[in-house]
This record gives sequence, C-alpha cells and structure tokens, in this order.
Amino acid sequence: MPRTSQAKLERADLGDTLPDRLRRQIGEWILGGTLPSGRRLDERGLAEQFGVSRTPVREALRQLHSAGLVEIVANRGAVVAAVDVDKLVELFEVVAVLEAACARLAAVRMTPVERGRLAEIHVAEVTAVGRRSHEAFATANRQFHTAIVAGAHNASLAEATNAYRVRTAPFRKAQLALPGRLAAMVTDDARIVTLIASRDADGAATAIKEHLESTAFHAAKCLDSAATHALNTRRSKR
Repeated sequence: MPRTSQAKLERADLGDTLPDRLRRQIGEWILGGTLPSGRRLDERGLAEQFGVSRTPVREALRQLHSAGLVEIVANRGAVVAAVDVDKLVELFEVVAVLEAACARLAAVRMTPVERGRLAEIHVAEVTAVGRRSHEAFATANRQFHTAIVAGAHNASLAEATNAYRVRTAPFRKAQLALPGRLAAMVTDDARIVTLIASRDADGAATAIKEHLESTAFHAAKCLDSAATHALNTRRSKR
C-alpha cells in the first residue's frame, strides 16, 4: 500500500458515504498500478492508514469486489484481482442501457428546478476542465449523472442504476486522465443537457448511451495501461 501516514480522502458529495470515498481511493491505487494484481489488502492496515474503523473499509472492499477489482481468496482475504476487460465492457453495457432509460424519463419528468440544477452542474464541469482539475471534474460528473438518475423519478430504476454505477465508478474516474477525455466528456454532457432541456427523450437516451459506450472504450484502455505499469514496476524491482 502507498506509504503515507494517513491517506487523504476527497471531500464528500451530498449523500456520499465513507465507504464510497474509500472505494474510490483504493480503486485509484489499483487502476493506477500502485496496488498490483495479487497484492493482499489488509483491512486493519487500510483502516489505520485512512484513520477509520474496519467497517467502512470492509464495505469498500465489498464494493470493489462487485466491480471486479478485488477477489476474496480463502485463507488470504481480499486481494487485488486481475481485471477482465470483457467483464468491464459487459458492466458498462448494462449501465448504458439503464442510464439511457433514466435520461429518457428525465427529459419529460424533470422539474424546472432540476433542469436548472443539471445545467449548473455542467457549468461546474466546464470550470473544472478550465482548471485542469480531474478531482473537481470527477465530483461534478458524479453529480451530473446522479441528477439525471434522480430526475427520472423512478425509485426502482434508480436503485438498479446506482447499483451498477458503483461497480463501474473506479473505471469512470481512471479514464479521465487520458488525453482529451475531459474536453470530450464535457462536450458530451453539454449535448445531454440541451436534449433534456428541449424534452427530447429519444435524443437524450441515445446521447447518454453513446457517451457511456465511449467511456467503456477508454476505461478498457486504462486497464491495459495499468497492467503495463504494474509489469514495469515488478521488473524494476528485480
């Protein structure tokens, strides 16, 4: 694990939980190659590093297990998994279908206040791109998708969508570091805002589906980069 006296967690979003923030940080370490495939993840050590109890760490590891980033191995506990790109693409296919359904409903069900809030969040995304802040963009982007899911006003659909969003969250953030991704994503989101504002249900559904398909493609590229980085790191230590 990274050698820090206490890892710093990003500021919480509204409704964010401690396990969510732990999951994002540990997921970043895994996808960034800091925690290579096969590395044991000690609950107690992580809890001490983050300055928290073992309970939120255990929940974060459970979420990472659902995302395919962590395996639970007999007699070893949680270990970093070798991520299956095909499985990742499957997960994003499901998320794309679910979020497209949310966007379709949001286009006709969002209140004027909710539409205004979505536009405000997009402005925050644009500001983050101007500052070249991946952290600020990631926060605003989570809020953007959360607003669309909530705007569908369908609790059952929201529950299913958010469950899969959690599973793809580490990969969504990882691909932000790729060249040109921030600008491309903010352009995609501008299109989605416009389509929802004009109550174009079909257009909004298509736009968010295409956006998430592109996200899946770039997330898969990150996996290749992470694998290469981990391999080079192991070689350098020989």
